[in-house]
Amino acid sequence: MIRRIATLPDGIIRQRTPKRGLTLETIVVLLCGLAGSAGFAYVMIEALNVVNTDNSMFQVQLVGRVLRPVVLIVVAWILYSVVAHVVASSSGGRGPISRLMRGAAWAMIPLGIWNLLRSLVVAYLFFDVDIPTDPEGLSAAEKAASVFTGTAAGGEDVYAGLTDPLYAAVLLVGIAFVVWSAHLLSIAVAESKSLEIDTARRAAAVPAGLLALYLLVTGLGQAGIL
Repeated sequence: MIRRIATLPDGIIRQRTPKRGLTLETIVVLLCGLAGSAGFAYVMIEALNVVNTDNSMFQVQLVGRVLRPVVLIVVAWILYSVVAHVVASSSGGRGPISRLMRGAAWAMIPLGIWNLLRSLVVAYLFFDVDIPTDPEGLSAAEKAASVFTGTAAGGEDVYAGLTDPLYAAVLLVGIAFVVWSAHLLSIAVAESKSLEIDTARRAAAVPAGLLALYLLVTGLGQAGIL
């Protein structure tokens, strides 16, 4: 059952890779990113309702944090496509990068599911917390950061927020979803580059490994280990 669910997008990748255009794939990637923005949007709404400030940069900083998952998923899509294209081409693969981008977009689905899980964790961590209403002595950027870290003026810890070990754990769990996405990317590489699956897996492992390393370093840093 688990294997069937994990390989469910395989057929979609094989069907969509030879098609034209990237409109549907762009929508898929953006939805995967927005799944990660949901949790931070919840925190932003809570903060805007309670923090006393008329500094527009405070709102800009919060919006930037909300949009970060979307930016990261788009960067991951480009990373997967470009790096896998280069590696596959050096291994004898043939085919335009646009075909690979179509398949790589569907490889973002596991990351979208992980983003949704992360949003649920963020919403849980910030549910019913008391965000300081007037953190004096902080710049707009510091005020926005303090919302997520629970640090008030003077360095006082009001709540754990994103410094909670649970958030570090969900970042590390993301590595398992990267492995899943690497499998889907290998299908996309094989289909778009006319390569054997073993060669395609090696090409897919390079960008997926870079993303997994990023999550590992970020998660360990969040946990205070690095």
